[in-house]
Amino acid sequence: MKKIQIRCWKEIAGCSGESQQTVYFTVPDFGDTARLYVCPKCGALFAIDAEAEHYSNRNFELEKKSMICPECRNGLSDLLPYPENYRNATTGEIERFDRSSRTIPSDNQSIILEVWNPLT
Repeated sequence: MKKIQIRCWKEIAGCSGESQQTVYFTVPDFGDTARLYVCPKCGALFAIDAEAEHYSNRNFELEKKSMICPECRNGLSDLLPYPENYRNATTGEIERFDRSSRTIPSDNQSIILEVWNPLT
């Protein structure tokens, strides 16, 4: 499994208590975007490109059952959609995030983030 770079944006999520945490999100680019997932045990981020998945004739939902997280060695069968679910870096608990706006931010606000690609 290798890391890839994806374009994303960041937002602040309010965690339980008074703490805050940065979460990252992708937005559709002509209808396609990488789907993000989080490992609930360690918080590692993963990205699945639907187009690459289609053209490689692979099915991540089936294959993830036999994969392990490269950071914590946990099985990937329990990956959660991200950023809807994120791991609180302080408590280790899974928390929920809902983006306050569905607008597409400007490109100059985007960042490049390295995440794991399970299909490599």
